[in-house]
Amino acid sequence: MSTPIDPDPRKRHGTITDRGLTHRLDHLERENRRLKRLSTLTLVAVAVILGLGAALFYFAAERGMPGMIPAVVESRQFLLRDAEGRVRGVWGANEEGAVRLVLRDLAGRSMVKLDLLEDGSSGVTFADSAENTRIVLGVLDDETSTLVLADGRGRARAVFGLGSDGSSTLVFADTVGVSRAGLGIDARGD
Repeated sequence: MSTPIDPDPRKRHGTITDRGLTHRLDHLERENRRLKRLSTLTLVAVAVILGLGAALFYFAAERGMPGMIPAVVESRQFLLRDAEGRVRGVWGANEEGAVRLVLRDLAGRSMVKLDLLEDGSSGVTFADSAENTRIVLGVLDDETSTLVLADGRGRARAVFGLGSDGSSTLVFADTVGVSRAGLGIDARGD
């Protein structure tokens, strides 16, 4: 006995095939939405990590890493500012090789200067509130050292010097800066 054959096999299996395809399509769409959410979250996480890394890099470049002291800090000039942003000190080198440290008061006047010249001469200068040089202590490259005391107009009034040969001098000047009295001892002690 033979079974009747259905001329259209899609009718017999159509319901099962359509359900299977629909089920697989729904599953693929859910998986696709899940992957989109996961890729969006991954992109956001990468952006946050990059942002934190950039912030850490900026902070480290600006202020140094917390708890770490850099071995070397380099610059041609350093400025020291107070809490209000005023420059209170300058430390730098010029093109000729001289190095200078200048300390300023609250009004911005240069009151103390420390110099080291390219030839090795060094000096310290103290100024008054009008920025007139009042005291200079210097050591020249020939090992001569001098202490100069000046009046309010910046004129040298007393000079004490020691020569590299062992001689010493003491000179006093009047109010116009003319030497009026002096005392000296040469290298032989005379």
